[in-house]
Amino acid sequence: METSNYWKLFESTGQVEDYLALSSTARRRRHKMRTTTMGLVLRATKTGEADRALLLLTPDGLVSAMAKGALRLKGRLFSGTGLFCYSEFTLFEGKTMFVVDEAEVRQVFWGIHESVEHMALAMYFAELASTLSPTGQEAEAQLRLLLNSLYLLSEGRRAPRW
Repeated sequence: METSNYWKLFESTGQVEDYLALSSTARRRRHKMRTTTMGLVLRATKTGEADRALLLLTPDGLVSAMAKGALRLKGRLFSGTGLFCYSEFTLFEGKTMFVVDEAEVRQVFWGIHESVEHMALAMYFAELASTLSPTGQEAEAQLRLLLNSLYLLSEGRRAPRW
């Protein structure tokens, strides 16, 4: 039965059982929209006081997501939603974009932030990846290439050539 039908039934009868059926239906629907994926943060933009709008490169393609409370230092999303952070994201589908529920860090490329040249090159890679906006197998290959490139930049094993 559709949610609106449960609501109409509750309005007409006023019985608690009908309301509970309505709320359990809404919970099941919310639970179905949950997805877990690995992703690299290509862009992190501050929105509001403590939120971040993210652009993630996942094995399936580009995903726009909102991380509520991600700028709070003691928040659980702070470290997993940083720029060039490779994390496992748990996402819920929102009205216009996904909402990040959890972010577990897999790799942070700290060495990139130590050099302006490395940061500029990494930003160029991220902009290139977002412009190409790959999907499917192409996205997975591009994600792998970008992760390897960021790792080499971060570790400083090879100086970037200009």
